[in-house]
Amino acid sequence: LLGVHASQGNWAMCLKYAFPISFFTFGIFLADLFRKKGNFKLHWRQNAVIFEILLLICVAFIPENMNALANAMTSFACGIQVQSFKKVCGIGNLRGGTHNLAEYFYTKNKKFLEYSLMYFAVILCFIIGAIIGSKFSNILGLKTILLSAVSLIVCVFIMFIDREN
Repeated sequence: LLGVHASQGNWAMCLKYAFPISFFTFGIFLADLFRKKGNFKLHWRQNAVIFEILLLICVAFIPENMNALANAMTSFACGIQVQSFKKVCGIGNLRGGTHNLAEYFYTKNKKFLEYSLMYFAVILCFIIGAIIGSKFSNILGLKTILLSAVSLIVCVFIMFIDREN
């Protein structure tokens, strides 16, 4: 939409879209700093998620007349998350999940099926989260984003589980 509005010379609308894009980009940059420069007691990804939780809690208390700021801060949190969790068990996107499913049908190697099903389970979780968020937004309004913070708190604790052992 930024490009569409730029082509029409609608610079005010360009700014509306450039603001969250810039914050998303800064979130990616910050997550890389967590990874490369962080000297924390917890894993760098846990620190990134904790920071994201704090951002989302702040967003829940931003007045409705400051939606542009809330959108930018949410974009910032999304940038952190996207960079921190680029891949889930080696699968980085829908193409990768589908590729693993095709590899399973070709090779019958159950490892490919496991990776594919894991990725599709993550997609299902996103869909369920969107449904829950939509239903709760009717009840909680702008505070619905706190549900995301709660689910991320659960994720921080899940990240303590060592799957290798």
